[in-house]
Amino acid sequence: MYKDYIDPSFKWVNFTVEQQGQFPSPRTNEMDASQLQKEFPELLPVRDSLLKYVLEPKKTRTWVIEWHN
Repeated sequence: MYKDYIDPSFKWVNFTVEQQGQFPSPRTNEMDASQLQKEFPELLPVRDSLLKYVLEPKKTRTWVIEWHN
């Protein structure tokens, strides 16, 4: 999404499993959001929320720059 909406020329390198094991705390790519979904059923998934509130509005945003002397 970053490359699609912010910087198409951006390049990244993923961590190896060995490098990830050197972090001070264990990492996971999974999160259980079932309790949040029960409490807030209107809550959008992260990807959808980013698109709706951050990335899509950026496309249509116009910037006004004011110069003050």
